[in-house]
Amino acid sequence: MWAGDQWQVPMPVGLAQDLAWSTAVLASEHGLGGVTFRALARHARMAPGTITNHYRDKAEVLCICTSVIGRWLSDAGIEHVYIRGPIGLFPTPDDYCYRVLISAWAQLEAASLNVPEMADRVRGMAPLLRRGLQDAFPGRPVGQLDAAWRCLARIRLEVLLPGSDLSAPGALALLEEGLAFSCPEAGT
Repeated sequence: MWAGDQWQVPMPVGLAQDLAWSTAVLASEHGLGGVTFRALARHARMAPGTITNHYRDKAEVLCICTSVIGRWLSDAGIEHVYIRGPIGLFPTPDDYCYRVLISAWAQLEAASLNVPEMADRVRGMAPLLRRGLQDAFPGRPVGQLDAAWRCLARIRLEVLLPGSDLSAPGALALLEEGLAFSCPEAGT
């Protein structure tokens, strides 16, 4: 949801959302290795026992957080495209929340390669996450959007990399070039 000129996650209304936001921030700052029960509790300002009373281990917490972060990232992508047009698929340098969600999602996707329950949740989020891309490029053939989807995550990460000189406009130009290349007969 928008607050001023920035997109923010909605106010957490339960333990899962509190943990999801803390997971996203910790993962974007320290990687998933920095997401421990103690760090989560400190960031969310709760007792560590609160987490262990509800979740048996870190994998279970990450599974729950995968669904919540995926929904937030989908909402952020859709709303950014609605407000900014196709360039909204990529975060601006000062769009902290969007950048945190993209970073955390990339790490959760990578971790899901080794955790089947997380992989199921990542796959379940794919249709929601693709909606922003579909809204950015309405009327494009499915094959073209599939190719663009495969490129989008990698290009977003390049925008986030420290020291990267790829801006949101440059990233959009790359994605549009990829769209034209993947289905040249459809035009751009």
